[in-house]
Amino acid sequence: MSALASLLLLAASCETPFVDARDGRSYPTVAIGGQCWMARNLDHGAVVPDARPRDATAVEKTCYGNDSEGCQVYGGLYSWNEARNACPAGWHLPSRAEWETLAAHLGTATAGERLKARQEHVPPFDGTDDVGFTALPAGAAFRGAFGRQGHWAVFWTASENGAQRAVSATLDRLWHTEPPRYRTVVFDEAYLKENAFSVRCVRDMAGLSGPSPGLSHQPTTRPSRTHSTLRRAAGPARHNVLCVTCEDISPLLGSYGDPVALTPVLDRMAREGVRFTRMFSSSGVCAPSRAALITGMYATAIGANNMRTSTKDLADHAPYEAVPPPAVRPFPEYLRAAGYYTTNNAKTDYQFTPPLTAWDESGRDAHWKNRPEGMPFFAVFNLETTHESQVWDRANDPVAVPPERVILPPYYPDTPAVRRDAARVYSNVAVMDRQVGELLAELDEAGLADETIVIFYSDNGGPLPRGKRELLDSGLRVPFLMRFPDGSHAGRVVDDLVAFVDVPATILSLAGVPVPEHMQGRPFWGEQKAPPRDFVFAARDRMDERVDHVRAARDRRFKYVRNYRTDLPRYQDIDYRRQMAAMQDILRLRDEGKLDPVQSLWFQPTKPEEELYDTETDPHEVRDLGADPAYRPQRDRLRAALDGWLRETGDRPGRPERELLEELWPGGVQPKTAAPAIGWREGRVAIECPTVGAAVAYQVDGRGFRPGHWLLYREPFEARGGAVITASAHRVGYAPSPQVRFVVP
Repeated sequence: MSALASLLLLAASCETPFVDARDGRSYPTVAIGGQCWMARNLDHGAVVPDARPRDATAVEKTCYGNDSEGCQVYGGLYSWNEARNACPAGWHLPSRAEWETLAAHLGTATAGERLKARQEHVPPFDGTDDVGFTALPAGAAFRGAFGRQGHWAVFWTASENGAQRAVSATLDRLWHTEPPRYRTVVFDEAYLKENAFSVRCVRDMAGLSGPSPGLSHQPTTRPSRTHSTLRRAAGPARHNVLCVTCEDISPLLGSYGDPVALTPVLDRMAREGVRFTRMFSSSGVCAPSRAALITGMYATAIGANNMRTSTKDLADHAPYEAVPPPAVRPFPEYLRAAGYYTTNNAKTDYQFTPPLTAWDESGRDAHWKNRPEGMPFFAVFNLETTHESQVWDRANDPVAVPPERVILPPYYPDTPAVRRDAARVYSNVAVMDRQVGELLAELDEAGLADETIVIFYSDNGGPLPRGKRELLDSGLRVPFLMRFPDGSHAGRVVDDLVAFVDVPATILSLAGVPVPEHMQGRPFWGEQKAPPRDFVFAARDRMDERVDHVRAARDRRFKYVRNYRTDLPRYQDIDYRRQMAAMQDILRLRDEGKLDPVQSLWFQPTKPEEELYDTETDPHEVRDLGADPAYRPQRDRLRAALDGWLRETGDRPGRPERELLEELWPGGVQPKTAAPAIGWREGRVAIECPTVGAAVAYQVDGRGFRPGHWLLYREPFEARGGAVITASAHRVGYAPSPQVRFVVP
């Protein structure tokens, strides 16, 4: 018997077609897993020609500017509140369990390709069609732009972007099991109020429905048995630390006063934790910033300030890696040595290859859940949704924030392209906010929220032109939140100056691990907290294919900028950024002479040696006070501070990169870490490496905590006779040593 014939037999108690008594429309149905499913999307309600509802008391649908054929294909589109009540009597929205039953019937590997939305086609549900499907809430639209997408909702079903991705988002990590309900993805209608959704309804064979189990919104804190054991073993002094980092955003969060942002998860985190108003990157771009974030050192002090060291096809030098002084190492090594399980998921971009000793796990599958029972963890999750590239990669996706709501700074011309890209940035931030919610929900489900310090920040300022890469606040100032497990300090706002270079020292302080003396950062929390800073500093050198040399110092109010290449404009014509529609539009207006004086500042052919901005009265930094005698005291104070920082860190602005490369990699050849020596001393395995600054990773019989995992060598250890010890030595910026093996006597 064919699969389709089997389905037809199962459908005996499932009406075919079902007639909606409210409007007489009929819907093909199919029986799966003892339930009756509508075989196309619901199409009920009064037609509304655009996005504005006409009758607040009626269920209304809209085509949102689509042609009639498109509206017929996808059915009606409903607001989130309308969708939750759109199913006819006796029918309900599918719960997670019901979707899983359906996907299991279809085969989860291709479920996203098999459900149908087309009105004229009755889905066979046997895998013979590849149209794709929509479900609640799947098809989404806004103001004339239609697309099936669910970044704003529970079920993402855009099969044209990959069946596997559709299945993953539909069936993984978006559901609480006890009791069954949706996660915070749909807690706040800020995600949903600007979009519309298709509806697919289901009922049991007897036609009984009751409330949908997918609509309870109460969080759970029930721990698993495993994590209850871990909690007792860890003790209150061994807090876990979860860092959630995003990319390329300024403080575009509601908690920072942005009236446009749709960020309910992070706003709640700010209410429950500490919000820092003056956190600054040490560079306006990711790789140098991440070098500081992983080492606690200024990128200029470790040969990591050019963007990027791995850039190919440059005229005067080949790719290389930063080589810090011997004492410098990725700070997670100190946490590993103190007994923490460290994971990174997944971006590194440190300007050097991460040594094997830095992380217990690093990659797309790295997760604190993989740690041995009883170990505290330090985990980093890097969310890439807000990266600059996503402004153009997601340009045609529906937006959560309409372009007309965006508030543009004065240095942007008000054009449709600029508004669209700005709206895309806000929409990407809304998606990222939801992803943060998923990570926090995992802590809740594991019963670990009350044992984990959560930190959130971006790696540099916003992705739009004159933001990222600049040493203005638009490129350096980022959001930074910390939530403590006992609810202490909830709602606190810290206005102290803090910098990325301080973050590693602070995390070590929070974990009770001594801060190494070589670190240039200072802890701003924990038992080792240092006095607040008077200044923060930043540096800019090569950006991709363009070279400039700029340094900056800032106190709580004034920003001082020193330009070493006054012959160059502030604007750098970077190919990568030209992919952005807003950048293209701004350049077009520049060439047509249509930018106003403020918008033209970035494009002036030269720039002064010194600039000064009052960020309190001029937050967009468009009024240069550097030559104003009235502000000479502020300029001189910051000038002296910058000079002192340059001396202290050994920075030499304007130094040719090829000269730096020769110092780091003499003759253009990467130094190599010497092979470790393994010995047997007083009944223990001892490992040494002659390379100064090297750390050693090792395995016993091909495993650490599990097969393939590498342990960090700290001190001689016991091992059974006949065990095979494998060791590899690593110094940052050096090539790793060859692996050495030793058989225990």
